Amino acid sequence: MSDYISNEYLDLLNVPTLWNFGFTGKGVKVAIMESAITTLPGKLNIQGWFNTETNVYTETAPNFDSLSDHGFSTASIISGYATGVAPDCKLYNVIVKTDMTNISNSLNSLKKGLKWCIANSIDIINISLEIPFADAELISLTKLAAEKNIIIVSSLGNSSSETCTSFISSGSVLSIGSVNKDKSLSSFSNYGDCIDFVSFGDAVPAYNSKGEKISFVGTSASTPLVSGLVALIKQQNKDLSFKELKYMLMDNAETLNANLNNNSISFKFPKACLIPCNHKHDLDIVEIEKNIPIQDLKIITDSTINIKDTITPIIQISPKSLDNLDVLVTSSNEKLTQINYFSNSITAIDSGYATINFSIPQRNFNKSIVFHILSQLEQQLRYSLNLYNITNLQNKNLSGQNIKVAIIDSGVNIVGNIDSVTYGPNYITYQPTTAVTDTFGQGTITASIVKAIAPNCKLYSIKNQSNAGYSYVGEDLQNKALKWCLDNKMDVVIARNLQLGLYDSKNKLFKQLNDAGILTIVSQLSGDSLKFESSDRSNFLCVGPLNSNKSNNFGYLDVTCYNESFPAYTKDGIFQLISNDTFQYIFGIIGGICTLLKQQNSSLNASSLKSLLPTLCTNMGEFKYFGYGILKAYLL
Repeated sequence: MSDYISNEYLDLLNVPTLWNFGFTGKGVKVAIMESAITTLPGKLNIQGWFNTETNVYTETAPNFDSLSDHGFSTASIISGYATGVAPDCKLYNVIVKTDMTNISNSLNSLKKGLKWCIANSIDIINISLEIPFADAELISLTKLAAEKNIIIVSSLGNSSSETCTSFISSGSVLSIGSVNKDKSLSSFSNYGDCIDFVSFGDAVPAYNSKGEKISFVGTSASTPLVSGLVALIKQQNKDLSFKELKYMLMDNAETLNANLNNNSISFKFPKACLIPCNHKHDLDIVEIEKNIPIQDLKIITDSTINIKDTITPIIQISPKSLDNLDVLVTSSNEKLTQINYFSNSITAIDSGYATINFSIPQRNFNKSIVFHILSQLEQQLRYSLNLYNITNLQNKNLSGQNIKVAIIDSGVNIVGNIDSVTYGPNYITYQPTTAVTDTFGQGTITASIVKAIAPNCKLYSIKNQSNAGYSYVGEDLQNKALKWCLDNKMDVVIARNLQLGLYDSKNKLFKQLNDAGILTIVSQLSGDSLKFESSDRSNFLCVGPLNSNKSNNFGYLDVTCYNESFPAYTKDGIFQLISNDTFQYIFGIIGGICTLLKQQNSSLNASSLKSLLPTLCTNMGEFKYFGYGILKAYLL
């Protein structure tokens, strides 16, 4: 593996890190479903061959009339010397025929290959072939393979078209598209709602049948890269199910965006990863499968509809409500499931309608089922909640119940998801306990994000910023705002507009708040604020947004957030994306997560939380830029 440096793609996929932990695919059995390939001494080793035409398996290389450059390149990306992601895995050549002039023979060949792989406990099946045809038996075999924890990884094809065949849309195959080195969608790559992941498919180092190094191009190249990543995970735990492994890849994937035909599309770009101790298990994953339709139900606009008793094939949605939809399935009073992140379930059809293909998990329904059509912003909200692991806590009934959250800012309006606010003092007009209008809007945005994360918390608003947005009150009234939070026994205090460091007297108040078990969140320290000593800083949590992948100034920082927008309600009740470069964005996210943490441990304060940050945060790099990193919601 000393030559891996010559393959930049392996570095970009984090592969050497896994090698350093000793994970090289050892013991993992990978089948290459291709035409004939053979061993290349010192470069590529094949363990055995199964010929679907003769039904013969051998561990001695047969004499082939012709060899496939395509197959050699595919195999070498998985396990070739200096080219392979998983150089120590065991490769098997399952020789199949894919003749478009004889679909029946091709289907039989594929089915024989899958049956052999299932019978011989293959771990991963790489199919770097576009399979435009399938029958019920072939689909059934993919599902049987998934049930036996066999991962089928198949290429999407190279015709630059929106293509979702029944094979790759079966729900039991990982379908792979291609991106360029800059992670933009490759011009040749097929795409569509069925795509699961993308990886590099442009000039990937590989070998041809003569053992010469070449640059391999296409989804046939991106597919074995993903197969190799799967092999590194499988070595860590062969008992991972198809769903567990798929969601592990998703959780460790980068989200890429593309604009195709004036539609914004998202793709998942996975990297090599260690299995986290808190990874999702089968029982935690409820997934809507593809291609089991529901009949003749037309939704002309975004709405909610009921399906009585029987679930029978196809839902159709008119084009005007097609843009960026998602589906949430509920049964009267209980949520059953939802499509994760941005839906891959919607496929356009010629009749001018869209078909949503999915199945309902096996359940007995005593009441009607309701299908809610979700907007793009609602999808983004679900994506954001998943990104910070918030959904997992909400599913465990953590919602901020009875946690008192004070927002010291420009006021909070009752709009959107903000259904109730208790108004504390107004230090601008000196009218205490008055419902004040937030005409500047920052406090309302912070409150809306907090409520999205912790919907059952109790919000309190203390106004210390004028409607102009930049006029701050003096030291005495800033101290009074903090003292009010102390006297009224708040649990979490979000103090966005306190000019830390200008007033030494507040240092005592921060300690009093911390000693009282109140978790105080403040803006990133810079300038004069840096005179706070380390011991003083333990009394509050410093937060700041990212700008160009670094903190927006070079002061002291404890935690930060991803460069992702978060939907929230504005002061006027408009639901829109809030940029990551604003403090109300990060105060809302960090404040909401801290509320869920506080619900689990009522004594949690800034100093005790800081001792947990190394385990609660995703490290982003140098401390002065990122602090402990990205704070996420976990069970304590």
